[in-house]
Amino acid sequence: MHTLIVVLASASCLLFGFAAATHLGARARDLLTAKLKAEKEKALKGTKKELGSLKNEVKQLKEGATKSKEDGKAAEKLKKQLKSEKESHAKKLASLEEELTAAQLASAGGDISKLEEALGKAGRSLDEILAALVSDQQQTAALLSDTTGIAIASAGDADTIDGTAAATAMLTGIPKQLNNLVPLNKHFSFRLEDGTNSIVGHAFESDGELLALTTVGKGAPSSKAIETTLESVNSALQ
Repeated sequence: MHTLIVVLASASCLLFGFAAATHLGARARDLLTAKLKAEKEKALKGTKKELGSLKNEVKQLKEGATKSKEDGKAAEKLKKQLKSEKESHAKKLASLEEELTAAQLASAGGDISKLEEALGKAGRSLDEILAALVSDQQQTAALLSDTTGIAIASAGDADTIDGTAAATAMLTGIPKQLNNLVPLNKHFSFRLEDGTNSIVGHAFESDGELLALTTVGKGAPSSKAIETTLESVNSALQ
C-alpha cells in the first residue's frame, strides 16, 4: 500500500514537472517568435527606408539625365545659332569688302577701258579727247587752256565752259602769289568743292608753255582718268 502511494506520488511529480517544462518551452517559443518578428519588422523597416532612399537617388538621377539632355539640346541649338550668325556676318563682311574694293577702284579710276577706247578713236582731236573725258567721267564741262584762261579746246556745257575759263585763270595764278611763301612746282593741281560741284584743274607744261586741264562736274574725275587724258592731250599737242 505504501509502495503504491509512493509510486503514485512520483508519477504525479513527473507529470507536474513535464507540464511545467512544457509550459516554459511554449513561453520560450513565444518569446523567441516575438523577438524574431520584431527583428524581421525592424529589418523590413530598414529595407523600406533604404529602398526609399534608393528611389530618391534614382529619381534625382533621372531628373539630372533629363536636365542634361535638355542642356545638351539647348547647347546644340545655341551652337547652330552661333554658326548661322557667323555665316551671316561673314557674308556681310564679304559684301562690305566688295563695296570697299569697288569704291577704292572708283576713286583710283576703276575700269577706264571705255575711256581709253574713246580716246583712241579721238585721235589728235583735242575737243574729242575732252568730250571723251566728259562723257566717261560724267562731267558738266572740260577745258584745256593756258593759265590766263584762253581756251585751246573744250567740251560740255557752253555756259559752264565760259565760267571755267575765268576760274582757271584765277586759280592758276594763286601758286605765283604763294611762291614766296610756299614754293610750288609748275606741275600743280587744284580742287574746289562745295558739296554740289567740283572744279578740278591740273597744270602741266607743253613746249615750254604752262597749260591747264580743268573739269567741272558733280564729282571729281578719277586720278587715273585725268592721267590717261593728259597723256592723250600731250600726244595730240606734239
